[in-house]
Amino acid sequence: MADALAQWPESGIPRNPGAWLTTVAKRKAIDGWRRAERLDERYRDIARGLQDEDAVAWEPLDDDVLRLVFVTSVISYGFLSTNNVSPSC
Repeated sequence: MADALAQWPESGIPRNPGAWLTTVAKRKAIDGWRRAERLDERYRDIARGLQDEDAVAWEPLDDDVLRLVFVTSVISYGFLSTNNVSPSC
């Protein structure tokens, strides 16, 4: 319908509007399938590239490093301001 609203004022209403709408819908569906197929191919290419790369061995972080990351993120986001800390006594 959007294509008809965009095109018909310029070119005029076709002789068979129903057939025109059906043809446009069919072509758009085919274009959508082709676009999805190309996207799937790109994803497969990316996945192949990721599999081909040498995998870096995963090493867990030490507790001290995690503690440091947590503390610095809490301080940088302002979670430990005096307004947010409730007295424990």
